[in-house]
Amino acid sequence: MKPQNPPESTFEVEIYKQTCENCRFYGDMRFKQLTLFGVIYGLLLNVLKDANTPGKVLTICSIGMIATTVLWIMEVRSFVHWLRAASLKEMFEGRAIGEAQLEKATSNKDAVPKWTLVNASNAVLLLYLISYLFWYVLFLGQLSDFARISSAVIFGLGCLFLLVFSVIEYQPAFRHARSKWEWW
Repeated sequence: MKPQNPPESTFEVEIYKQTCENCRFYGDMRFKQLTLFGVIYGLLLNVLKDANTPGKVLTICSIGMIATTVLWIMEVRSFVHWLRAASLKEMFEGRAIGEAQLEKATSNKDAVPKWTLVNASNAVLLLYLISYLFWYVLFLGQLSDFARISSAVIFGLGCLFLLVFSVIEYQPAFRHARSKWEWW
């Protein structure tokens, strides 16, 4: 939505333009990260099918868990930055066209994107969780009993950290969706 009466000062106009650019950047970056995830995952699965020793499998699984962890954290941080930029953009648009007009324009549910509990961001996080667990289970299957227990604890704590990190970072969006009971 373009403001009908743009901000008066050049400084505010530049901030608004940069905010819009940030929204586009973080949205675009998230799709590129998902593409990168698919390429890395495909490459690792292709190498895994030719791995004939437990050491090679362990190495591939470790790389898979590390890559999933890095991309998971990037996804969460990209979403949080996008959300902040989108909120700032909405504030500028509200000031430019007036709060009453913004409320009227955003009251049409189909015209404005909304953040619900069932959405693409959560679907991507579920994909990363499944990927992490896939590499985790495959990794544990290659270890002896003692190594399996200690690794299960270490990588299990890593997965728990990622889940807690995601929930903490997504709190504003979760609260928004929960306050409106918007599940989809």
